[in-house]
Amino acid sequence: MAKHSRSLFTGLTAAAAVVALASCSAAPSVTMEADYPAYDTPASLAREAVIVVEATVLGKTATVLLPRFDGDTAEENPYLGASEEERQRAVDEDGGVPGEAVTLRADVVYRGDLSEGDEVVFIQTGGVLDGVRYEIEEESDLEEGDTYLLFGMESFDGAFSVLGGSAGAFTVDGDRYVATSAAAPVKELTATEVEELLAE
Repeated sequence: MAKHSRSLFTGLTAAAAVVALASCSAAPSVTMEADYPAYDTPASLAREAVIVVEATVLGKTATVLLPRFDGDTAEENPYLGASEEERQRAVDEDGGVPGEAVTLRADVVYRGDLSEGDEVVFIQTGGVLDGVRYEIEEESDLEEGDTYLLFGMESFDGAFSVLGGSAGAFTVDGDRYVATSAAAPVKELTATEVEELLAE
């Protein structure tokens, strides 16, 4: 999990150099690319997901995502052996990437340590920082008031992130779940199909 987060952060900061300025009346925007894992089948989403939930977005809070390194090898954790002061200096020098903490209400829990009605937080990359809007091509924005089916992985501090950026995000359309992104391994799913995938 931390290894994925580290490589994602590195990919985002490296790609942030591509700036697309909007018209003079709009805030400038930066389009970033992320190196998310690909999921080629719905079963691959189901295998990797630690949480699968149909949930409604209650609100969002802007945040700054800072790099974190965990692990017992130098490859996993370049801060291994560094003092706390050295770690903080390295984090400060790396800078951060804007993000949003999205709070959702769990409506249907397919997998995970949640009950219906519980609140859960998913972290998305992108948002506004210092008057600049940062957009991630691979992520679909989770809109306040909308309901989604989310296949998630553990993030930091008890929060989750959507698998593959938005490969694991589906909007609710009647009795179907419709993919929010072309990166999804399937265009739509039913509740029965989700249950069958998770039972495999």
